[in-house]
Amino acid sequence: MNKSAFNELLAFFTEYNVFLEKAVQAQNEKIEALLTHDVEIIEKSAAKQQAVGMQFAKYEERRQKLMDAAGVSGATFEQLVDFAQDEEKQKVRDLYHCMQDRINQIKFLNGKAMHLVETNLKVIDMELPVQERRTSRGYSGDGKTHSPKKGTSLFETKI
Repeated sequence: MNKSAFNELLAFFTEYNVFLEKAVQAQNEKIEALLTHDVEIIEKSAAKQQAVGMQFAKYEERRQKLMDAAGVSGATFEQLVDFAQDEEKQKVRDLYHCMQDRINQIKFLNGKAMHLVETNLKVIDMELPVQERRTSRGYSGDGKTHSPKKGTSLFETKI
């Protein structure tokens, strides 16, 4: 195991932890946006979430490279504690728990946001007149398309 590369990996995880805190904030903002029912606010939040997702991918790619360089490729974070020097073990353990908590928060908040979206789609679907639900060429709440009315174009269809 390369000690300097391992120390660089630990510094990276500290940076990654800060990013995870920002991702938790972004998840909270997404929920707040969904609760406003304002399409413009929701679209801005969705764009921000997309950027966060791309940052996640970059962090994961960088993590893999740093773990390879440190000679700990394939190790779990808990196993990294064993590779740390005695005086660093508690710091690494604390960092692991903090990151795990933030990841769990992100998963929880994302599930909550998905539930809000599903609920909102069901409400919208229930508010549409029955005739419009049957003849719309747009997507239904379950993601399926409906047959269009004869003689209508897509531009005449309410989505």
